[in-house]
Amino acid sequence: MRFDSLIGAALAIVNTLMWAREAGTIEYGEWQTSVRTEGTTDAVFSFTRKVVQAIGGAAAAAPEPTA
Repeated sequence: MRFDSLIGAALAIVNTLMWAREAGTIEYGEWQTSVRTEGTTDAVFSFTRKVVQAIGGAAAAAPEPTA
């Protein structure tokens, strides 16, 4: 098995767990505050993922420094 497929499987597990934990976070917030803020929580989660993915893409595309 190639190393790339192991990395892909690990990333798939991490992404699945992140989305599963988001639902629990929304439920916990509603339990604590009696206010369901699903839209806000989902928007902040989505925005954070997009920013981090943009930073990661920029870092991967950056030219390597030459010494």
